[in-house]
Amino acid sequence: MNMSRLFDLGNLYNGICQKKAFSFMLVACMTIGFFNCKSEQSKPNELSPSSKKVGKKQECNIRIKGVFLQTDSFELFYEINALSHFSQDNSLKRGFTGSKEEQELLFDLEGVYPEKIRIDLGSNPNQNTVEITEIMINYDQRELRIDSINFLKYFTPNEYIKYEGAQLRLIKKSIDEKEFYDPYLSPTPQLIKALIDL
Repeated sequence: MNMSRLFDLGNLYNGICQKKAFSFMLVACMTIGFFNCKSEQSKPNELSPSSKKVGKKQECNIRIKGVFLQTDSFELFYEINALSHFSQDNSLKRGFTGSKEEQELLFDLEGVYPEKIRIDLGSNPNQNTVEITEIMINYDQRELRIDSINFLKYFTPNEYIKYEGAQLRLIKKSIDEKEFYDPYLSPTPQLIKALIDL
């Protein structure tokens, strides 16, 4: 057999082997890719913790029950991230008429679930005493109920509020002969944790 013919057959054989190896690797890669895509599709969509919360907790309402003697309004500040600072952009105001009867103020937060809240107890300096009997935070069928017994566990009154059992006495402060009045209830770490866990 001619040596050049043998050399050509060898090159042909090597070319066929390389094509087969290339084809085999191509098929192997496609198979692995196919099964990986299939297993990815069979997994439920994994969301980041914050987007899980948005999907899971779509509506929240907060009810404040109490006796409010003077006509005024309360403002609820909320943040969906416990590390954020409260801002006027994330607040709801509810007005009420003064009464000796117990009233309920409802704050509906559609599409929002807060990780922390603050309650501003009005701007009427004649509102001397507010009696909050209960604060309920609801999501779906879950509820956090805060009453006068566990009130201080979840809220810290600021310097314009004196807590006396179920009653919150609101105080005007004078600084440089000017009266200031800004009573509000800040969340404790326990409230933030309870809201995140709710």
